[in-house]
Amino acid sequence: MAGVASSIMHSVWISLGIISVFEFLNMREQALQSSWSPVFDLLYDWIPMGFLVLWIEVMDGVGVVVLPLYILLLTSLHRRRQWYRLVNLLVLWVLQVELIVIWHRDPLDVMSLACCGVSLLAILWSPLRDKPGWGYLAVVAIGAVNWVLAPGVQRLSTLAEIIVVSAVFLLYVHDARLRYKIREESERDPLTGLLNRRGGEIWLQKHRGAEGVAVLVDLDDFKFINDSFGHDAGDLVLQETARRFRACASPETAAVRWGGDEFLLLIPQPWTPSLKLAIERLFDAISGTPVEVHNEPLMVRCSMGVGYGMVNDELITEADRALLRAKQVGKDRIGWPDALEAFKSVWSEASVYGFSRAFNHLTRNSAVPCLATDANYVIVDVNPAFEQLSGYSRRELIGNKPSQLAAGEFNRSKYQEIRNALETDGCWEGQLCNQRPDGSVWWEDLTMSAIRVGEKVVGYWAIAREVQAPRVPAALRLMSFAERYGLPAFVSDAHQRIQRVNGAFATMYGKQVRNLVGKPVMEARSPMMNRAKFEEMERDLQELGIWLGVTTNQRLPGSEVVPVVSGVVRSQTDGEGSEEETVEIQVPLTRIIEEWENITGKSRSMEAIFLRALARVAEWGDPDLQAHVLRVSNYARWLATRLAERNLLHLHDVETIAVASVTHDIGKVAIAREVLLKPHHLQREEYGYVKAHALIGEQILQSVLENLPNFYEYSRALVDCARVIAGTHHEWWDGSGYPRGLLGEAIPLPGRIVAVADVLDALLSRRPYKDPWSKERVRAYMQEHRGTQFDPQIIDVLLAEWDSLPDPKDSISATLASKEGQIVEI
Repeated sequence: MAGVASSIMHSVWISLGIISVFEFLNMREQALQSSWSPVFDLLYDWIPMGFLVLWIEVMDGVGVVVLPLYILLLTSLHRRRQWYRLVNLLVLWVLQVELIVIWHRDPLDVMSLACCGVSLLAILWSPLRDKPGWGYLAVVAIGAVNWVLAPGVQRLSTLAEIIVVSAVFLLYVHDARLRYKIREESERDPLTGLLNRRGGEIWLQKHRGAEGVAVLVDLDDFKFINDSFGHDAGDLVLQETARRFRACASPETAAVRWGGDEFLLLIPQPWTPSLKLAIERLFDAISGTPVEVHNEPLMVRCSMGVGYGMVNDELITEADRALLRAKQVGKDRIGWPDALEAFKSVWSEASVYGFSRAFNHLTRNSAVPCLATDANYVIVDVNPAFEQLSGYSRRELIGNKPSQLAAGEFNRSKYQEIRNALETDGCWEGQLCNQRPDGSVWWEDLTMSAIRVGEKVVGYWAIAREVQAPRVPAALRLMSFAERYGLPAFVSDAHQRIQRVNGAFATMYGKQVRNLVGKPVMEARSPMMNRAKFEEMERDLQELGIWLGVTTNQRLPGSEVVPVVSGVVRSQTDGEGSEEETVEIQVPLTRIIEEWENITGKSRSMEAIFLRALARVAEWGDPDLQAHVLRVSNYARWLATRLAERNLLHLHDVETIAVASVTHDIGKVAIAREVLLKPHHLQREEYGYVKAHALIGEQILQSVLENLPNFYEYSRALVDCARVIAGTHHEWWDGSGYPRGLLGEAIPLPGRIVAVADVLDALLSRRPYKDPWSKERVRAYMQEHRGTQFDPQIIDVLLAEWDSLPDPKDSISATLASKEGQIVEI
């Protein structure tokens, strides 16, 4: 019995010793885990194991059956269950089996190895880890069976050791789990289940010194929810926000309720662009879906601030600053950490926001029309009285400059004066001429004043009053007329020096034309104008004060000639010392042709006939080619019109592309008829020979373009478009086309459009070697080759408008070739 008592004493000592080592490591947990968690887990498992092995080897006061009981203790404690710890436990288990085999070679080994089986089951089977009492009970049962089968003092001592160590370890597990639960509850918010502020601070301490990201979230106007719907509704909103918070957070991320309606997300990884997308998804998850409150949907808005860097208190401060920026400029947005320039201007933005809100409160019920702009003269708010006066809604005005209201050139001539006065004196008074959306013109007396915060101007306040129209100089009225209809115009003085030009003039002749201000009018004229024309103009202006005729001007930079119909008016300026001013308003000949086409419905037939004549050259020997190119032209016109309706193409370019497309196969004139009209599949060499027609066509049209006079502006544009189409309509979107292998948007848009139209006709029409495809089969082909052969955007438009696709005529055929099972137009 003395041996049994000694075994019990040794079991107590060794079990308490192991527990003491665990407690020592727990006290050092924070310091050890701040470097690297796996290191601490290894220390947590291996250090007590080392003491245990040393005790058994040196003291020999306890049996090896304690080893599987130690493994049971490790599996049942509340530790993280990462893959590396599972591997670590398996390594420890293998080591204990080897030690048992090495130390003892008697029947006791069978019992010890059976206990090892229980410990292995605890490692691999989670129910046994969660309820460790069953594992210890199984080991005790194995020891009892071992003693019953062969009673003896040694086996009784072993049974006593098992019972004592199991009891001490089981009590320690119960106590450790209870302490862990209490600690976890002290670090958790009871309402939302997230970490509370204390839990967040503990997380920060554990990860201090590592790189991380902090996202601070504040629910906008949460007090309004509590006051309007009750605190129970507010609690529901907080709980739902926390649920969405957890759904967007990874297991390593700490989700914290930082304050009453503030949440904090702590992400233990460096800042990456993918994190920005994840934060945007979190923002959408919180603000994008309503919360059900008393069976009614309630939209909850939030503001976010993001900070990144080393994990410390400054990280939270940075996120808090970003949150403040987001709330100052209007809430319901994200304040990003990399917005350095936004941070520099946040004070100004906040001041403008405060100014606009103050303006709204002070003027919304006033009968006096008022307008507010920021320091860059962008409208930030108007009151209802100004909406009624101007004819524009508040939504239409905010974000635009007051020049949106201007009628003609009169206001533009005042802008520099207004800026100078506001910058020097801080105020300006005067009259401006405006125009309503319905076309009616109205005049206003305007008083503008600068609004300052400290010494910084954050915006301008304007008060308007409608007045009777004053007498305006003839030059201003004419320039206003030109501006209204988008006609190029300029004003010159008595010495024939240009004083000012309008925007349409600068657009037509090149932005550098503004450098002509102050220089003679002759520098804008083309050398093609003869002297007699100037003498005629001067004579009529002297006698009648007006001249009408054709002038030729010069685009800058370069030597391109622009023919226009010019109306020239000379008048006196108002006021003392009045001088003569000359206003010239121009109407481009191309615009006259366009207006004539709109009125008569006839197309610009001269160029169209010329290109069709060129196309007929390629048709010699192939009578079906004419019908093909005309169908392609119709498809191109239809497709380009659909693109123009979606603002993917200018409407003026539709007819140009349609007409220019008729020469897309002009290069076939150089291809031998016996190859081009071969009724069977082409050999590789023949196919390579036929592909040359794209470059040949481009060169033919380039030679035409080089011999066109510069003043034939539209003709040059049309032939140039035809040249582009001829050379690029066989290029593929993925770069596998010919002749140059262009990729994506490097292929000009006209070429991409005609490529689709060309293949459409090839597939929908009858050929000597095939019947026309059904529309369903063609539609599938176009969908299949979206993004490879064809521009994806054009195919999307084609498929969206598929039901309105023009029907081809089956009796028309054209030459096609098949290459590796794919239809390829040659």
